Order: sequence, then C-alpha cells, then structure tokens
Amino acid sequence: MDEEETKKAAYAKWEAEGRPEGQHDRHWHEAEAELMGTSTGVPLSSDHSGGVT
Repeated sequence: MDEEETKKAAYAKWEAEGRPEGQHDRHWHEAEAELMGTSTGVPLSSDHSGGVT
C-alpha cells in the first residue's frame, strides 16, 4: 500500500458521501484500513460523540 493509493481511495469515499466538510481524517483512516485488509465494514461514526450520549 502506498500513499497515492490511499489518497485515491480516500478521495473516492469523500465523493461517494457527497463531499462532506471536515471528514478528511475519517476517510483517510477508512481507506487505509480497507487497503490493509483490516476494515470491519462498519463505517466510523462522524458525530464525534464516541457513542456516549
């Protein structure tokens, strides 16, 4: 896996989600996980509450 491959995958995720603002880190980490084969298939939450209400 190289950085260019991760960049392309993260960009594709960003576009597929309608180009949301402020989601760069999430898209990057999800792309890395998928490319390394460690993705659980469950997207990370973007609400930043960590599941705590």
